[in-house]
Amino acid sequence: MQKHGLEAPRVLNIAVSGHRKIENVAAVRRDVAIAFDLVCPFGAQLRVLSPLAEGADRIVAAEALRRHVELQCPLPFFREEYEKDFSPASREEFRALLGRAGSVFELDGEADRRAQAYLRAGQVLLSHADLLIAVWDGDRGAGVGGTADIVTRALADKIPVIWIDPTGTEPISMAALHRGRLHRLGFEALEEDLKTILTPISVNKGDPHEGLSFEIFSKERESVLSYGFIFDAFVNLLRGREGLAQIWRNAEGGGAAQAWRAIYSSNPQMEAVCTPCIEGDLAHCFARADTLAKRYAGLYRSTFLLTFMLSALAVVVAISGGDPRSLVSLLLEFVMIGLIVLLTWVANARHWHERWIEYRQLAEQLRPIRFLFPLGMPLPRRKHVRAMGERLQSSDWVHWLVARLERTVGLPNVKLDAAYLNNVSVFCTQAVIDDQVRYHTANAEKLHQVDHRLHKIGQMLFQLTAAACLGGILLILSPATLHGARWWSFVEQNRGGIELVSALVPAFGAAILGIRNVGEFRRLEHRSRAMAASLQAVGVEVEHDREREMKSARLASHCELVATQMMSETADWRTLLITRRIELPA
Repeated sequence: MQKHGLEAPRVLNIAVSGHRKIENVAAVRRDVAIAFDLVCPFGAQLRVLSPLAEGADRIVAAEALRRHVELQCPLPFFREEYEKDFSPASREEFRALLGRAGSVFELDGEADRRAQAYLRAGQVLLSHADLLIAVWDGDRGAGVGGTADIVTRALADKIPVIWIDPTGTEPISMAALHRGRLHRLGFEALEEDLKTILTPISVNKGDPHEGLSFEIFSKERESVLSYGFIFDAFVNLLRGREGLAQIWRNAEGGGAAQAWRAIYSSNPQMEAVCTPCIEGDLAHCFARADTLAKRYAGLYRSTFLLTFMLSALAVVVAISGGDPRSLVSLLLEFVMIGLIVLLTWVANARHWHERWIEYRQLAEQLRPIRFLFPLGMPLPRRKHVRAMGERLQSSDWVHWLVARLERTVGLPNVKLDAAYLNNVSVFCTQAVIDDQVRYHTANAEKLHQVDHRLHKIGQMLFQLTAAACLGGILLILSPATLHGARWWSFVEQNRGGIELVSALVPAFGAAILGIRNVGEFRRLEHRSRAMAASLQAVGVEVEHDREREMKSARLASHCELVATQMMSETADWRTLLITRRIELPA
């Protein structure tokens, strides 16, 4: 880590798939060494993912260990069941390699459904792979979960494949899929592929989103004095006593880093298993993104609040200046208009709105990794970011960084037995689902309060405006005999003040309406209520499954659904607010 920033994660996960029976072991070992030599110059920290089946899996694992490369082993079964596939001598070799692995991830594959178990192990491999080494003769008839199937899936997912011939007759090459047929290619594309995987995505100078990139994010200063607190203060004042109490709770509560760790506080086993998530780049990046998102959200929201309020004040100053206008009132109005223009320009020039949206998207995409990691799961439908010929979007760097950080934590060192799965189930229900339900329920109530009170204030100001207009009409049309009355004299003497109030009320009423519309409080409230209800339904399903024999595939589907809902909610929120840039009030 840099002292003032965040380094780009440079872990390269190399998965292996291949034949168990190798015709030319010496040639394969030579080509495997060449494969490692091809990727070493890129300066990444290498990690090999190997199930340690006989043949190719062990050759690649042995070469990795010889080079002091970390080895992680996703096994299709518990190790005692998996060993039944090996002879006594092979079993000893398996145990020796497994003992040197940094992490052993034992899936709960069923003994009588071996093909499905091997397929799932292959899916785990690919879900964490940046590069695949395939020791394969090109035969497409191996079936589901075989090397041919794994290679095809890898190429479909844009994962580079180094193809090694088990007979030693074909030179080592890259594999490519074109019109449904596999071809051997040279290594010209490998350098570009690895640079795409390891190098942060940037945008070109002059692009509308040039202010948004990993480099900018990594160099952000984490503590800057600003006026971003104004919007929160305004909201808390609207909420009354409850909002003021929230200010105290926020002052006493911990920061984003503590909140990230707090999810594990009541579950020591999950805290121990998830150490790679708690200590390292992932936690640091989440805390940074969450803190920065809150800062830029405060700046953005406070800016639009100030511009609406200053616009209303400018109207009041214009009317209160007399006729003809005094120099002081003209200068005040000019200063207010200048402040509005300056605040709007600074907000857009510094990309406060985009930074808030993108940093929040980054934090919320990292959040699900905390409960997916214990099951060795990647984020659902992870986007493999490629730069080849595609126009970069502002959020591509976010997808790239999330994928890289997800790769850095690798696989947990666990056995997915019934006791462990039950504990993960409890963890997901109590620490994740229930916590999210509480958050969205409280958030919906907060948004409802703010929207309702803004609506009431707007209605009151509208009614006061209507009353003032009606009173003025009645005064103008009143009989001349009333003009000598004492109250009429009071009206005449204070006409300027009454006109000022009649201008102030509708001006601030319009400002309140603008704040309410830009804030989207009601729509966001409905989203939070829907999210809470949806998560509660998943929680009921998890509780129901816990009463039966827990299987990792079933629990994984529940966790994937929760992660999908959380990420979809963030994506919908982004779609709703991404067009709400700061603009000059009409």
